[in-house]
Amino acid sequence: MDQAAAYFQENIAPALAFNIDFKGQEKVTSLCQLITIIFSVIAFALGFILQDVLVTGYVMAVGTVILLVIALPAYPAYNKNPVTFLKPAEVKLPDLGSAKAVDIEFSN
Repeated sequence: MDQAAAYFQENIAPALAFNIDFKGQEKVTSLCQLITIIFSVIAFALGFILQDVLVTGYVMAVGTVILLVIALPAYPAYNKNPVTFLKPAEVKLPDLGSAKAVDIEFSN
C-alpha cells in the first residue's frame, strides 16, 4: 500500500496539480458564466423553435464539454500573475526565566 501511495505522490499527483493565479481564476469564472449564458439562450431558443427538449439537452451538453475544455486545464494564460508569498519572519520570544503557572480558584 505504501508503494502505491508513493507512486501516486511521485508520478500522478504532479500531473493533477493545476496552478492558477487569482486573476486567472477571475478570467475563467467570467468566461464560464458568459459561455453558460450563451449556450443556455441558444439551447432554449432552439428547443423552443424545434419543440424538442432533446435539442436543448444536446446543446447544453456541447456547452458543458466546451466549458470543460476551456476551464479545466491550467493553461499558461491563467497563471500570468503568480502570487509571491513573503518569507516568514523570525519571532524572538522573550525569556520568561522560571515563570510558573498560577492556579486560580473561583469561589461561589
